[in-house]
Amino acid sequence: MSQLIAYVGSGFNSHRSDYMALTLENNKLVATYKTTAGKDVVSSPEPIIAGQTYSVGLLRTGKQVEIVVNGRSSLTSLD
Repeated sequence: MSQLIAYVGSGFNSHRSDYMALTLENNKLVATYKTTAGKDVVSSPEPIIAGQTYSVGLLRTGKQVEIVVNGRSSLTSLD
């Protein structure tokens, strides 16, 4: 089961639009970044536990996407 937390994009058609989305999938935060250059996905380094408080950052710098959860980072890059 996937739950959408945040979506930023140029439109709502995920097949044609550039977008960045943050979802919760299988107890992990998943950031999906898509442009005309391609699509990449990065997930949180640790599972998310219901009832706990988390500090979450989602950063995009050029072709790099980083997700930071409670100070721990996962990084990916669009080729």
